[in-house]
Amino acid sequence: MILVYSQQQSPRLSFVLNELFQPVGLLVTVTTNLEQYTIYQGVKFQYGGALPGPNIIASSLLFQSHVVPQKITMNKTFSGDWDVLAAAFYLLSQYDEYLDLERDEYGRLYSSSMMHVRKELHDIPIVDSWRADIFTWLNSYFPDLNYTPTEFRDILTVDVDSAFAYSYKGLYRILGGFGKDISNFKFGNAAKRLLTLLRLKKDVFDTYNELSILSEKYNLTLIYFFLLADFKGQDVSISHKSNGLRKLIEKLALNYTLGIHPGIYSHEHEEKLNIEIARLDKITRRKTTISRQHFLQFQFPTDALKLSRSGIQTDYSIGFFDAIGYKNGTTLPVQFYDLRENQVIQFHMQSFCAMDATLVRYLKLTPEVAVKQLRKMRAFNEENNLPFILLWHNETQSNSHGWKGWNHVLNDVFSASTPLN
Repeated sequence: MILVYSQQQSPRLSFVLNELFQPVGLLVTVTTNLEQYTIYQGVKFQYGGALPGPNIIASSLLFQSHVVPQKITMNKTFSGDWDVLAAAFYLLSQYDEYLDLERDEYGRLYSSSMMHVRKELHDIPIVDSWRADIFTWLNSYFPDLNYTPTEFRDILTVDVDSAFAYSYKGLYRILGGFGKDISNFKFGNAAKRLLTLLRLKKDVFDTYNELSILSEKYNLTLIYFFLLADFKGQDVSISHKSNGLRKLIEKLALNYTLGIHPGIYSHEHEEKLNIEIARLDKITRRKTTISRQHFLQFQFPTDALKLSRSGIQTDYSIGFFDAIGYKNGTTLPVQFYDLRENQVIQFHMQSFCAMDATLVRYLKLTPEVAVKQLRKMRAFNEENNLPFILLWHNETQSNSHGWKGWNHVLNDVFSASTPLN
């Protein structure tokens, strides 16, 4: 156990201490009793104390109960000379999400609005790096401090917005697709569509076998998120009643973890969310407990509360839509802290470090440059015993529909343990 002395108790302080120390198997207790702290013979430190020994200078953030713009110190490394706990809390609670900052049409924060991005601390999981620094600092006082290191592993999460490019879409959408191809003079695409519908050619979005091969070859943890919303606007999913889609989901559920990918309109209507979750439950014959929001739409704290009420235990939506890096500073799952109520809720958030669509549409990277950057990020996590998590789509492997040349990227990223020169 680690004992921490603070002049006052604070739910924010307890939260950040638990998130920093529990992942490595350490229990933390906060005391306001100076005598108890003084006589304790184990590992201990002060937060804003005045006694000799290990002490973290305390700022005001962790003792506040409101949400206001903050000016806090965030440095690349920690050696005991600034309030690393306040900085970690700011990122882990996703404090920026509660502020009036610039957002896009989907309500997503631009990365440039976020404090740690402006300080250029987002390219590595900086909170996880600070955790390591804290242990180095504490080891200088307590050489016998022992903890269980976190583990490196590769996790590939795949959003299935449209399970097939041409197949199983129903007569109306099939005819509409042919009409669109002809009117836009895309005769080659019309020919591919026809050959696919005649079962003479494999559907280009049917890349699930290729993803399974990658999973087995590189020992990846593979997780799928299926969009099962009603077809409307940007919810372009295939009908949940489609036999082809249902067979695909049933097959994948035998070997992989599946989650729900709530549609755009379920973001505002909780009853739609529950309907979509129930559809996946029925097909897989098991309770759905994980999710990722379509277009990464996530409103704080209402979406966490809504998903939790619907039986979701962990959401995988935490990541930049317009940059690569770590949006909440960590690659480990984090309990959700509701800043409006100043309390933890029984719900976890899992981040990812890069999304395929971001690499192409926002950063305009070539596949070769993307591989180089992703391999560098992966190498850091491997060296520091941290999970490496990507957000991909099934169509990215298709080598078509805007993804020409991208079908080899995953193989090139996961086949190396060191970054490209």
